Amino acid sequence: MRKKSISKRFNDLEILKDNFVLYTNLFIFNLIMIIFARLIILESGHIIYPLDDAYIHMAIAKNFSKYGVWGINKEYFTSSSSSLLYTVILSFSY
Repeated sequence: MRKKSISKRFNDLEILKDNFVLYTNLFIFNLIMIIFARLIILESGHIIYPLDDAYIHMAIAKNFSKYGVWGINKEYFTSSSSSLLYTVILSFSY
């Protein structure tokens, strides 16, 4: 009986060893989701941009998608984006 339990434990370790990358990725993904959820709660549901470049891209993409204006403001054209293709791709998310 003892021999069976040792082989079962060894088999369980082999399963963990074979799926180590999967379990590690799931752990990291869950950790990121928990952090993201906490940030959303702390910011009252508003996503903020830590860098001004991200804000510029998102603002231009939103205005291009909603109003057809390539600019930070919806009233007039301003070409402030350093990556035109990235901004166009982002505009599809709106």
